[in-house]
Amino acid sequence: DFKAVSDGKLSIDSTTTERVLFSILESMALFSTKVEELLKATPASHPERKDCETLAKTIDAIDAKMKKALDERRNYDKLVAIKSVIYSGKNKAMESLVSRQRQFVREGPLVKVCRNSNKTFMFWLTNDYLIYASSLPNGKYSLNHCIELKRCRVFSREYSGSHGFEVLANEKTFIALATSEAQRDEWLRDISDAVDRLQSSAGGGGAAGGFRSSAARRGADELAGIEVTGYEDREVKNSEGKVMSKYTVYFFQVTNFGGTEWTVIHRYREVLDFHKQLKQTGNDSIDNFPFPPQTLFNSGKSLKEKRRNAFALYFKLLLELEQRPTIELATFFQPGSRTSMRLNQSSSPSTVGGAAAPPPSGQASPFFSTASKAAPALPYRPGATSPASPGGSPLMAASSRPQPPPMPAR
Repeated sequence: DFKAVSDGKLSIDSTTTERVLFSILESMALFSTKVEELLKATPASHPERKDCETLAKTIDAIDAKMKKALDERRNYDKLVAIKSVIYSGKNKAMESLVSRQRQFVREGPLVKVCRNSNKTFMFWLTNDYLIYASSLPNGKYSLNHCIELKRCRVFSREYSGSHGFEVLANEKTFIALATSEAQRDEWLRDISDAVDRLQSSAGGGGAAGGFRSSAARRGADELAGIEVTGYEDREVKNSEGKVMSKYTVYFFQVTNFGGTEWTVIHRYREVLDFHKQLKQTGNDSIDNFPFPPQTLFNSGKSLKEKRRNAFALYFKLLLELEQRPTIELATFFQPGSRTSMRLNQSSSPSTVGGAAAPPPSGQASPFFSTASKAAPALPYRPGATSPASPGGSPLMAASSRPQPPPMPAR
């Protein structure tokens, strides 16, 4: 009967089934205790000693089988309960959620970092899916995403002083925040364990879900890391010294697999244009990334910190993709007149309060050209009309990229 219920061929009240199974387990536990007492009182030379040992092993085997049956029943009921409270439309994964092969792991509310304002969602974790949904007034939930763990990577992530973790998947990329470090670590551990088991069962030979294997071959010129080391506020003045406009630049420390390291500066608009071009490639991870939106004013420090954190997550995602936009990244971060080249060094520009520190007095800044005395001009901004690559992917070709205007002396 239990097997028929598990296979969905027989409907029995779950409370009754669990009560019956539990009562049998209680009886088996009592019987096992009596047999252990009997064994202790039976000398090794007694003719029935061997029969008592066989009986004890049989009872242990039956007890283990009954416990497994009870756990399977509880797991089955839990999956049924989860499915019953989530409105999922015709989502195929949710339609087949209840399965004997699927194991429930944990559930709980987490705060998801969103474009405009963070929002609390209910999360469920099974051995192969990470599900989250938004709450409804009737106590149920509306499905947002059902993410396959075999197509997922997860990392610890501190975000604005909160304990979080970032999920990188083909269908969705986001940051989830926990209420405590312990809760974050539990989610991180359980998701990582599930991903590792799925990869091991699949042979562990390939990259999961379109993400790069650590053993993938890479050229010496291919980018190995991109870090956002800081930002700096700048001004544009007219010939009379009057401030005409203000803007912020972000400092990116770039490293390739050949050991070369350099720093590139970009404005928010440049990174946004780059993101818009990559979205045309049709990659779901890029298309669904919560890129920080444009705002009317950008003078707040919190906004700059959010953009800085988002940029760090964004370029980490691009480097993790199996089909990474290698040429586009190399072009966007190519060393040039707005970069500071350092060979085989691990140090990065010093930062003060999140912004790059100015050079010592009398020393030229590596990010400004002191050779030109021309009137200040806005930094070069990659245009949206860059030629496309042969594969249809937008590409800012170095040969066709206009040279940036001279930068003012500090």
